[in-house]
Amino acid sequence: ANHGFDRRIYSQALGEYRDLYVYLPPGYDPQRRYPVMFWMHAYSNDECDFLRTVAPQLDDAMSRGDLPPMILVAIDGTVNGECRLIPQATFFTNSRLGRFEDHVMEDVWDFVHERYPVDPDRSKHVMGGASMGGSAAYRMGIRYRDRVGHVLGIFPALNLRYMDCRGGVLGNFRPQCDRLREDFSQHSLAA
Repeated sequence: ANHGFDRRIYSQALGEYRDLYVYLPPGYDPQRRYPVMFWMHAYSNDECDFLRTVAPQLDDAMSRGDLPPMILVAIDGTVNGECRLIPQATFFTNSRLGRFEDHVMEDVWDFVHERYPVDPDRSKHVMGGASMGGSAAYRMGIRYRDRVGHVLGIFPALNLRYMDCRGGVLGNFRPQCDRLREDFSQHSLAA
């Protein structure tokens, strides 16, 4: 709804229409299967920032052959869905503000996979983002590793919410051996 006509998608998780940008690569061929990257914006931005900062750089890289052609999806993660500087942030998580993770991993995921020629191989699926969006990309990449093959985070605010199989939170990241930390009563930072 940012460009004079309303083509937003309906989000069951949020119970409203939401903006979404889908970028198709140079030389796009609807008969070909493409990798896909779901892009989540930073705290002080919104999906409109994708058009100004991210899309031109990736478009240039794909045009030069430095990146393979891929479909890019910029997701609105603001509370009120308005394109403006410093919106109220959601961290793309399910909270009292709304079911924003479900919006990404159910509504947006299904919309893109049903309407565009996305390669079904999970190794061709990237969750990416900057700052707040990078944090969400890591969280969703870990939680949905059956669907996501790669994670890209630019200055992600990572936290100690995840731990390894022994309960350590400072060790090297090993996706085959991590779980969600639910008990914060012990403040041990075992490696």
